[in-house]
Amino acid sequence: MNPAGADVNQPFYYLHNFHTALNWVSRHSGDLFSAQEQQQIAQFQQLPPTAQALLLRMVMRKGEYFRHSALNYAEIPDQTAALQALQQAAFCHSDATLPVTELLPRLRKAELIRLLEQHGGPQTTALSGLKKTALARLAEQQISAAKSATLHGWLRNHDAMIQLHSMPLFDTVRLLFFGNSWQDWSEFVLTELGHQHYESVPLSRDSRAFQSRKEVEFFRRLSAVNDDRYQLSQAVKERQLSKSAAAQAICQQVQTLRSLTLPDTAWLQHSWHKAMARSGRELERYGDLHSALDTYHSSLHRDAGVRRLRVLERLAASDKDFSTLAQQATDALQHIEQPESRISIQRIRQRACRKAGLPAPALSLPRPVRDVPARQLTLPGGHPQRVEYQVLDYYNTRHSGRCWYVENTLFPALFALLFWPALYKPVAGAFFHPFQSGPADLFRDDFAGARRHEIQAAFAALEDGSYRTIILTHWRSKQGISCPLIHWPSLDEALITQALEVISAGQLSVIFRHLLTDLRHHSRGLPDLIHLGDNASAGWQLIEVKGPGDRLQDHQRLWLEFFLQQGMTAEVCYVSYE
Repeated sequence: MNPAGADVNQPFYYLHNFHTALNWVSRHSGDLFSAQEQQQIAQFQQLPPTAQALLLRMVMRKGEYFRHSALNYAEIPDQTAALQALQQAAFCHSDATLPVTELLPRLRKAELIRLLEQHGGPQTTALSGLKKTALARLAEQQISAAKSATLHGWLRNHDAMIQLHSMPLFDTVRLLFFGNSWQDWSEFVLTELGHQHYESVPLSRDSRAFQSRKEVEFFRRLSAVNDDRYQLSQAVKERQLSKSAAAQAICQQVQTLRSLTLPDTAWLQHSWHKAMARSGRELERYGDLHSALDTYHSSLHRDAGVRRLRVLERLAASDKDFSTLAQQATDALQHIEQPESRISIQRIRQRACRKAGLPAPALSLPRPVRDVPARQLTLPGGHPQRVEYQVLDYYNTRHSGRCWYVENTLFPALFALLFWPALYKPVAGAFFHPFQSGPADLFRDDFAGARRHEIQAAFAALEDGSYRTIILTHWRSKQGISCPLIHWPSLDEALITQALEVISAGQLSVIFRHLLTDLRHHSRGLPDLIHLGDNASAGWQLIEVKGPGDRLQDHQRLWLEFFLQQGMTAEVCYVSYE
């Protein structure tokens, strides 16, 4: 049975939720806890309920330092006793010492003003200005930013700073429950309040994200590298770090990634190759092309293959270099099927052939824009609506049938509603916990292979005509359940009914097969509007809207080309204003 959230009207709902998750993790992944963690869990369970509640209140907040005076929870009347119990069990300690730069942000405005007065500094009214001024004044007084102090010793009051010593334990519980580092305990509350709904997928011990403690530690180190890379990117963006220094740090991170032993688990291997590809991309941005190239060579991620050719193009300096690049691009096209990647590689090959003095092969994808039917439409200026809705109104007032704004919502949603049993099949490595919008392998190459029977059944429904009933039944019964391919507010029943009436089963079949070849990329770039006739004989049409100065992107052009190649009607509507 899957865990459920407690009633949020209960004072200790969050404590109930944590115990639910802890019991779940203990049953499914208890063998992955270290001996120290098992001991800490036993100590936690022996604490008084109020002490457990106070600990969780701090755990669920940001950081590991808290002012005693800021801990004020109505459901914990005697917080002093609860805190004493936590200190005796070594979950935290009071009057913690921490660096001045860590202590200052936790001071209140009046305390900052008093501190500045003691050091002869000016007063400002803005809190952010006060903190900057305080740091500057302390620096002038030759108080090192690394110097440590206690809250009580600095302010000479009865307040104290509490430091948690148990965050690693609770991070482990959260990681073993969710299988990722970005979800937290608020999922219980959001579900209980009705803000989120998830499909119920049978979960068992085999559903857990990690099969060994080594995999847990592998993921942690991988997450740490990803977090550090993001911090470096932010520092460069804010001009706190030079690009060359950031590149050196990224190279060190790449060495850390290479030192990791890849587990046998497919999703963890995919995460590692993705991390390497992103590291290579950052090195490329920072101008270290040789290190970027070396990093891309280590990654099997699709993006790494294309980026590697781009870097080789930037490094090429002679006819021989470009000739070699052209051959490598040709070789890459032999085993890369995704249209977006093939477009990039073909363009690289064209440029390389031209610079090497070789005959440049013609682009097979995409065809020139002029092959896509185009409509020039002049509309009154000064209209407050978006251009897509202006064109929608134009079609609805001048044509029979009905025009809808669908963009990337209609066909992915129809796909999800028909293939629902495949999406939510309890495949190993797909569902780790009850708060997942979709399977973890949805956008991986092995998605279809792991659900071959369910996918064949969905296509069989298109052949025997039962697909309409299946789609409409799922639309009603699954309404509001979080799904990465469905935006429920955009999915009107009248739209679905009319689309199923006008679009043939054969047309849906080829569209769905195209989606399946690359769900991540093919679920975007679809035309903005769909015009549906009153009945099947009236036909239907897709319309991509482009305002003044806008142009078709590759992924949009690819979809238009696909529809035209399949004999479906599609056009680009170029709008200008009077």
